[in-house]
Amino acid sequence: MASSSSERDSPRPPRYSGAFEQLRNEISCASVRWGQCQGVLRHYYLSLSSKRDCSCQPHHSKTFEQLMTKKRCNNQCLLYFSLGAVILWFGLSISFIAALEKKLVEVKHENYEYNEKLKESVAASELKRRRRQGDELPQYPINHRHLNTAIRPLSDQAIDQCHKALWHTVDTTAYVLPNNESFVITGDIQNLWLRDSAAQIHPLLLPNTYNGQSLVQVDQKLERIVSGLILKTARLIRFDPYANAFHLKKRSRVTNFERKVLGRHGYIATWNYELDSACYFLRMLFFFHESFPNHPVLKERQVKEAVSIIMDVWIAEQRHEEDAYPRGELFDCVHCGKPYRYNPAELKRKGKGTMTNSSAGLTWAGFRPSDDPCVYGYLIPANMFAVVTLGYVVKLAAVVWDDESMVKKARKLRQEIDDGIQQYGIVEHTTHGRIYAYEVDGLGNYLLMDDANVPSLLSIPYLGYDYDPTIFVNTK
Repeated sequence: MASSSSERDSPRPPRYSGAFEQLRNEISCASVRWGQCQGVLRHYYLSLSSKRDCSCQPHHSKTFEQLMTKKRCNNQCLLYFSLGAVILWFGLSISFIAALEKKLVEVKHENYEYNEKLKESVAASELKRRRRQGDELPQYPINHRHLNTAIRPLSDQAIDQCHKALWHTVDTTAYVLPNNESFVITGDIQNLWLRDSAAQIHPLLLPNTYNGQSLVQVDQKLERIVSGLILKTARLIRFDPYANAFHLKKRSRVTNFERKVLGRHGYIATWNYELDSACYFLRMLFFFHESFPNHPVLKERQVKEAVSIIMDVWIAEQRHEEDAYPRGELFDCVHCGKPYRYNPAELKRKGKGTMTNSSAGLTWAGFRPSDDPCVYGYLIPANMFAVVTLGYVVKLAAVVWDDESMVKKARKLRQEIDDGIQQYGIVEHTTHGRIYAYEVDGLGNYLLMDDANVPSLLSIPYLGYDYDPTIFVNTK
């Protein structure tokens, strides 16, 4: 039967709708690739075309092309949406991982600090336990009131106070460590200052304290503390000869400012170069030798190396203005191999300090024993102390180490520094005449003052320097 025009223009009968519905379901499936979808579409199109007459084919061909165009557009949108979702997921994943990693670092740092505090607490508790048991430290210092009858005796109260002070210092600042080491902190700061630690145990080394002996000779535990401190200090000087204070344990975390400007890293607590710090070590070493001439610690390689390092630093710092620095295989520390420079906020000329005369013979210092920066680089009391302790080195090198080259080196350096003191360290005062200056630069500038800590001008007799009595009286 022929079809009318109205029938041709009307929508297709619903007998084909089920096939197209099935086609849409198959195309919408994400697991079917586009090539497979195209093949399926062609298959359905051919099967449908075979069931229709020719008059229907153009209409169905147009509908099929529209369907294909729509599906391609949908698939492209789906693809773009999928790509966008993947990129978004990837970005969120990176952000999440970064945040998680940051949090893990913070937690790790907090755990590290907690563990360090816990270790310190456990170590302190263990130390207190040992002290109660008397395992490591000596008992109450021996009463030596009646040693010298020529000296006016002190009152019982004064002697008791001195005994308590001496014991309190040992009890609260000395730590006996493994590897034959000891660690002596200063005051309320849990660090070892080269100057303070050696000064704190110096009363234990004074000769003729008890029946012609020093206290370290009387008590083996005191001997262990001092010999351990000598070895520990020698190793710290080897770690960095310009540092003046050290931690008990290495610091694993320091800022760039601390490392690059303040010189702090590892064991270094402060990197303020002070000439007197090494002097105190040399004095401790010599006085210990006086009590124990054949003690094994004196033969330790690191102890002799520390003495050599000290002299090489002092020789280099005689020419500080020329940017000299010590060289050799013993100078392999992080800051070695370059001139000493510190925080420009404390030392002028970008951390170098004020100008000095390299031919003065004196050796340079950046800081005073009070830890204040020097105005002029040649600190006279510290140079006097260096002269005294270099005399100790001459004796140690000859008697203990039998090293003639070290003897000559120490003697020559000692003479150069002393000549510099005589030429540049004495100035003419308009009222008091010739006096010792506190700091000079060897160029005619000088500073008339004194420091609260030793070495100072007032402590010249205590240092053991061969001073001029008249000049010293004028200086006072």
